[in-house]
Amino acid sequence: MSTNDGTALGRLATELGDLFAVAGYAAVASGAILAGVAEGPFRVLLAAPLLGFCPGYAVVSAILPRTTPLPWTSDRHPRWRHRAALGVATSVLVLVLAGVALTPTALAPSTVIGTVLAITVLGCLVAGVRRLRAPAAVRPRLPLGRLVADARAATTEAPRADAVLNVALALVVVVAATTLAVGLAAPDRGEDYSEVALVIEDGVQSAVGDDSYVRGDEAALTLEAENRDGTAQSYTAVVVLERFADPPEGGETAALPALLERDELSRTTLTLEEGETTTRSLAFTPSLLGDDLRLSVYVYTGDAPASPSSDSADYHLYRWVDVEDGTGNVSTLAAPSTAAEG
Repeated sequence: MSTNDGTALGRLATELGDLFAVAGYAAVASGAILAGVAEGPFRVLLAAPLLGFCPGYAVVSAILPRTTPLPWTSDRHPRWRHRAALGVATSVLVLVLAGVALTPTALAPSTVIGTVLAITVLGCLVAGVRRLRAPAAVRPRLPLGRLVADARAATTEAPRADAVLNVALALVVVVAATTLAVGLAAPDRGEDYSEVALVIEDGVQSAVGDDSYVRGDEAALTLEAENRDGTAQSYTAVVVLERFADPPEGGETAALPALLERDELSRTTLTLEEGETTTRSLAFTPSLLGDDLRLSVYVYTGDAPASPSSDSADYHLYRWVDVEDGTGNVSTLAAPSTAAEG
């Protein structure tokens, strides 16, 4: 490599080094987050500059590809600290606008990261082209010594009031970027819930229905359960047969008459992993005899109490059923015997 080539590469690195650094960091950080390599606090550390600085800095660099000398001083503006501050503020604006644009789609972390990476890389490319087209004298260059001097001038060497304001602004920037990063590191999973239902033929869910059973004959209901609680969860389903004073009228909204008797028929426990959906057969043997009996399934998250009820259960499923004695008789009274003729 000739001396001229080395000088050209050195000048290119000096004039575009900040863009290479921002685009490269965005690519590496995005890859680490999307690949699952960065988790927990490390993910927050990577995401804070990625979300709170990179896209805004790229946009600002594309809009301001050159520096401008002030007539009353030899300084050129905007300075690097001004570019950095504008980068943070613009990043917040970019994320808000991107969030609005992506609202119709699922705002998954991968979507946010992909959008931020695309904006950063595209902004850096545009900034690099515009910067190289500008005269060499007005191109911004990254002088590390000047950056250190600017930092000292804004803090330790500045008047106390100015120093306090500069430090406060820096803290606000750090807090804002960290807040955005924490939101990415621990995204909202949406509402946690579980869902249960009684399933009849062909997988159709039904909370109510009409069935007939024979007292003493084993029967079964099919319970479908879905776990969206964010962690593995166990459930207890208690099948209870209940008799009321009179058959209920007016549907589900009608007040129930007095409960005369109830009999617990079975208890079933099942455990589901997060996101798992399963069906379980609830075996039971009807013991009460009569029509318009309520066959209830009380479902509890965890263990069930000794006496389950709709007030204490997490979920209450039921069906109104008839239970006969096998001859078609549903009367709760014994059939009268026929006296033998003498």
